[in-house]
Amino acid sequence: MDWRDQVQRPILVVNRERAEANIKAMAEKAARSGVVFRPHFKTHQSAHVADWFAVRGVQAITVSSVRMALYFAAHGWKDITIAFPVNLREIDDINDLANKVNLNLLVLSEAVTEELASRLKTQVGLWIKIDVGYGRTGIPWDRTGEVVKLAAQIVKAEGVQFKGLLTHAGHTYHIHSTTARAEIFKQSAERMQHLRGEMIEAAVIAGAEECAISVGDTPGATAVDSFAGVDEVRPGNFVYFDAQQYRLGSCRETDLAAAVACPVVAVHPERKEVVLYGGAIHLSGQFEMLNSQESESARMYGYVTQANHDGWGEIESENYIRAVSQEHGIARVSEEMCRHVKPGDILCVIPVHSCLAVDLLDTAITTHGDLFSLDL
Repeated sequence: MDWRDQVQRPILVVNRERAEANIKAMAEKAARSGVVFRPHFKTHQSAHVADWFAVRGVQAITVSSVRMALYFAAHGWKDITIAFPVNLREIDDINDLANKVNLNLLVLSEAVTEELASRLKTQVGLWIKIDVGYGRTGIPWDRTGEVVKLAAQIVKAEGVQFKGLLTHAGHTYHIHSTTARAEIFKQSAERMQHLRGEMIEAAVIAGAEECAISVGDTPGATAVDSFAGVDEVRPGNFVYFDAQQYRLGSCRETDLAAAVACPVVAVHPERKEVVLYGGAIHLSGQFEMLNSQESESARMYGYVTQANHDGWGEIESENYIRAVSQEHGIARVSEEMCRHVKPGDILCVIPVHSCLAVDLLDTAITTHGDLFSLDL
């Protein structure tokens, strides 16, 4: 059966062969580099897709929430890092998780660490979240004394185990130069190594083996040939990639492994636009600027492609989602596409950010017609 025959409303369509090739490439790079591969599962959010990682020997994973950790724990994953600062209001679920899996958490303050140590019932691993330049959260890498003091507190605390330093260099998502992204990866590793050296100097730890360095961002991970300088990598977006990564140059078009299949509901040939059942609640409101103009007319919410038996056709830059409302996706398309498309057809949208699109959808289908749930 053609996968398109099963589409009634917006749904994620996955090219399994491409996804598995992306997993294989990243796993092999990690193995060559001699580092732990702990992929971030927030991108695919699926026990079905998780099995594709297990085939490549993946045993340790990263998630972005306690809820996601509970989901993957229920599906047999036993080594989980929640790469989001601890939310103390979820301590009951955290204790439940820690009783079932090898759980690692993120902290960036002495107060949270003290609270955790007093309320945990089972030992967990603690990573210190470091900001190497992104500016989202974490202890800035140059506040050496603060990092060393927190590490000393963790090392002495009961009920927790110091794991090391963890960062997400999210500023790579805005760098179009592969060389520049590779330099940020190297710089991040060096800044973390500096902090580890200060811990050794202060006798907080005896040696480098007591403080691992963990990094995780797809643009940085794809820009380097080797993960030298770190101990663990946690990329996630690479499993599917998306329009943002394609535009950055982090992947080839043939690496794109997921799209949102959207029914056509209206065609407006007079303005060369097609209206899709696929809006902000399916694609998200994240956009890329097509040019330097800071105006709504320059926004792109995803590339629009023809759906075919094997998934979707080639990207043509003139076909894109120019605007979204709750259910509507307004696609600006070529005269040729507009002439051939009619209501009831299926078009595929390569989303700007696959992680967000997956989170918004509840069902996925492979290009072979296999349905699977995205509902955590």
